[in-house]
Amino acid sequence: MEETKVESAVEETVEAPETPEDAAAPKDTEGQEPEEKTAEGEGQEAGPAAPSAEPEEKEDEKGSGGGENAVLRVIDPDGEEREIPAEEAAPYVEKGLMWDSFGDSYAKLQRLAASCDKDVSGLIDALVESNEKAEYNRILAECHQDEALAKQVHAYRKAEADRKYSEQVSAASQKREQAVSQKKEALTERLASEFVELSKEVPDFKEFKDVPQTVVDTAVGKGISLYDAYLRFERSEARRRQAEEGSAATAAKNTAGSMASNIDAPNEVMEALMAGLSRALN
Repeated sequence: MEETKVESAVEETVEAPETPEDAAAPKDTEGQEPEEKTAEGEGQEAGPAAPSAEPEEKEDEKGSGGGENAVLRVIDPDGEEREIPAEEAAPYVEKGLMWDSFGDSYAKLQRLAASCDKDVSGLIDALVESNEKAEYNRILAECHQDEALAKQVHAYRKAEADRKYSEQVSAASQKREQAVSQKKEALTERLASEFVELSKEVPDFKEFKDVPQTVVDTAVGKGISLYDAYLRFERSEARRRQAEEGSAATAAKNTAGSMASNIDAPNEVMEALMAGLSRALN
């Protein structure tokens, strides 16, 4: 029962990485000979530029960098500034980490494309077209220049290659999901065990939901035990209360001093009136 509540807390704390959606299904070109096209690189969409800025936290309209209105300010590949809600930032962070492993290779593609007077997109299209034509010509030679048979064999081999690619993408996605699931299970077991120890030290914690979310986040984020995270939380709260009490005491002292100054200050109007009355009597 308690472990179910821990699992719920883990779900809120740990998010699974987004499954890549850009692995589009290959188009069906069965029975078609590769088409020739001029690869001038003109009119083609430029390849993505390397990210020029890290996600930067931006204060919301209420002046707070956290909370429900927190946003991240980022620079997209076109150099335009975009604002992304913090709760939607996880997929972008994952893509940024993936870019770190691909950035050097992309730079090489850019240099190769420049030497061919193309952009990266045009270079890739030209390479794909060249590979398709070379493969078809090999098959045509194997089929003794029988074009009808060559087209059938080419279509079959292309479909097989597309199938293998789809299987590789699916396997990679399943591997990531399995890794995330295993981490969640391990984290759930760890937090459940640590809660038992924490509840012994803090009897007020009857259920896992009684533990402040800040404590859970600290334990997960910093990789420390729930009890250590709770001690940090308590020290932080004690410092905050001490600061508030100090501020209140200072404000009360200043108020009292101001009132005393007003009481002790001579009333110039009254003194002038008394002096005038004294002169009149004399």
